[in-house]
Amino acid sequence: MRKLSILIVVIFLSVTFSGCSNYKTAISFKEEKVENSYNNYLAGGNLAYCDNALYYFNNAFDRALRTKAYKFTDKGRTNMLGDKKIPALYFKGFYELDNKIYSFLEDDTFLSVYDSGNRKFVKSDFDIKTKYDYYLSEKLIISYKNSKTLKVYYKEKTYAVMLESGIDRFYPVDEIIYLQNNNGALYSYNLKTPDKAPEFIDELADGGSYKVFSVCGGYVYYDYDKEDGDITNGLYRFSLKDESHKLVTDKEVSCVNSLNGKFYFVADGNLYLDNPQRESDRITDLKTKNIYIFDNKWIYLDDNNDNVFRVNTQSGVIERIDVL
Repeated sequence: MRKLSILIVVIFLSVTFSGCSNYKTAISFKEEKVENSYNNYLAGGNLAYCDNALYYFNNAFDRALRTKAYKFTDKGRTNMLGDKKIPALYFKGFYELDNKIYSFLEDDTFLSVYDSGNRKFVKSDFDIKTKYDYYLSEKLIISYKNSKTLKVYYKEKTYAVMLESGIDRFYPVDEIIYLQNNNGALYSYNLKTPDKAPEFIDELADGGSYKVFSVCGGYVYYDYDKEDGDITNGLYRFSLKDESHKLVTDKEVSCVNSLNGKFYFVADGNLYLDNPQRESDRITDLKTKNIYIFDNKWIYLDDNNDNVFRVNTQSGVIERIDVL
C-alpha cells in the first residue's frame, strides 16, 4: 500500500511539473523601444509593441472562428475590444508606426488603426489593401500594386518599381530595396536614382523553392529547396561584399528576424543566432513558431502550443507572457 502511495505521488509530481512552466511571468513592459525590425512590418504578427504596451492576438478561436486580442502593460492585461470577438479570418497581423497600432482586424479590405480610447479599430488614412505584403515606416511606405510592381512612397513622392519576371519578396535597407523575383534571383533598387531600373545581383535560389528572404549585416539570407538538386538544401548566407554563398544550416527553417546586425532564425523549432565567423549559437529549444523583436533587451517568441515567451538577449533569462 505504501509503495502504491509513493508511486501515485511520483506520477502526480511528474504530470504536474511536465504540464507547467518554471519560467516566471513578465510583469514589466516598459522597455527602451527601438525601431521595429523589418520582418514585423512586412509580415505582421500576433505581437506588437507600442507606447510601453505589448499587443497580442490570440490564436485560440471558438467554433465560430472568432477570437480576441489583448493589451499588456505594467498594470496588467486588458481586452483590446472589450467583450467583442474578432473574426479570425480577418486578422493579417499587428503593425506599429508612430505610436499607433495598425491591423486588418475588423475590415478585410483596407488597413485599420486602433482607437484605444474607444477600444476599436477604424479605417486608417493608408490606401493599402490586405491582399499583398507591405512595409510601413516614417520615411518609407511600400506595398504591392500588382505581382510585378511595387508602389513606393519616399520623400513625398511615389515611384513604381518593376520586375517583368515578377516580384516575390522585397526588403529595404536604408535607401536600397532588395528584391527577389519569382525565380529566386536577387536585384537591388536605389532610391537615390529612382528612374533607373532594378539592378541584377545574383541568381540566389535559381531553380529551387524558397520562403526565406532577409537582409542583415551585409548579407542576404535565403533558403533553397529542390529535389535531386546539386546544391544542399537549407538556409544560405550571401555576402553582398564578395558575392560568396555559405550554408548556414541544412535544417528546415520556419521563420527569421533580425535587428542591429543580428540575424535570428528557427530551425527544427529551436531559436538560433547566426554568427558568420563560426557555427550558429542555439538560444532556446522552446519549439518556436515566430520571432518578434521590439527592443535591444528582449526577443519575443510564441511556441506550437500558443504560449508566448520572451528571452533576455543579455542574460538569457526566459519569461512567460500570460496570454490565456
